[in-house]
Amino acid sequence: MFIPLKDLNPSRTYPFVNVTLILANIMVFIYELGLEATLSHRAYEALLLSYSTVPARFPAFLSGQASFEVSCAPLVTSMFLHYGFLHIAGNMLFLWIFGDNVEDFFVCSSISSAASERVFCTCYSICTPASRQWAPAVPYPE
Repeated sequence: MFIPLKDLNPSRTYPFVNVTLILANIMVFIYELGLEATLSHRAYEALLLSYSTVPARFPAFLSGQASFEVSCAPLVTSMFLHYGFLHIAGNMLFLWIFGDNVEDFFVCSSISSAASERVFCTCYSICTPASRQWAPAVPYPE
């Protein structure tokens, strides 16, 4: 079987941050679908490109040709952009199956619950942009 439907590690706590991330991703995707229906194709592509991570923005920031917001804010906003139904379904399936284990690890460690939720969100925020370096090159519209 290629698609995992569950894991064998039961959660000891309720995965509050994991569920919140899944709901936020779904809400942004529904909003993105609404924008796609109302905007012209060119305006929609320009909007997506402005919120997507583009590696060329980092050298532009370091050389002083782009602002910090233009180059680094998409590291956060691109975590919530999805291309289609299969893309969001696959990402949310894996987040649902494996994210609760990661959150459970941090919650059940020796640090407090509020601090562990911050650690989990920080790890999610760091690992998602870091995974972009292994993603295949996606052609951008001209």
